[in-house]
Amino acid sequence: MYKKTIYLLLMLLAACKTYHTTQIQWDEYHIETKKQAVSADTSIIGIIAPYKNALDSQMNAIIGTNAITLSSKKPEGSLGDFFADAIREEAEKLYHKKIDVSFFNSGGLRIQGIAAGPIKVTTIYELMPFDNEIVVMTIDGNTLFKILEYSAKRGGDPISGVRYTIQDNKPINITVNNEALVLAHQYVYATNDYLANGGDNMNFLKDVPKELKSVKLRDMLFEYFKSHPQPLNYTADGRVQLQK
Repeated sequence: MYKKTIYLLLMLLAACKTYHTTQIQWDEYHIETKKQAVSADTSIIGIIAPYKNALDSQMNAIIGTNAITLSSKKPEGSLGDFFADAIREEAEKLYHKKIDVSFFNSGGLRIQGIAAGPIKVTTIYELMPFDNEIVVMTIDGNTLFKILEYSAKRGGDPISGVRYTIQDNKPINITVNNEALVLAHQYVYATNDYLANGGDNMNFLKDVPKELKSVKLRDMLFEYFKSHPQPLNYTADGRVQLQK
């Protein structure tokens, strides 16, 4: 018993032992940046110049003309109307079928407008810098209503083939090609691959069968300009109303 007591006391004394740091060494570093002019490498410039000139020539080519400015607004803008109508029309040519509705997220159009005057190739790339492709699906009226609910909560998005009113962030007075929406009816619907695969919280579209021909929306716009008289004269037509 005595030996056990001595052992416990020694253990406690060891546990209470204080350790002191005898020396602390600090290493201090200073990073200095100096700005100095860098001369252009004329040999590199000479190599890339022909390619740059060719690219500039292609990007600055005029593909159309605007009579008035196309603008992006909520719940509806002339830019969104033009885009949705143009893609819907080109999708009908591409898929050889009537497209009832085309719908796109307003965030997918990356500029706020296209000014009156010449429209260049580079403008279309600025409008649609992403390589999104057209997707066609057959959906029922209930799914189309979900799409409109989704859009109404966001204040409206580019759409073609549908007219409706947003009241308290909900869609009302919905017509599809001038006829009342029928929830059990089947509609042919066009959108981009991002939304069709559930992007931007449109998860209810993920499992819907899709038709995809690997054609970029940007290229469809180029085709649209080729087949339409100029100048374009597009104004918002009241397809999406906001009831205050």
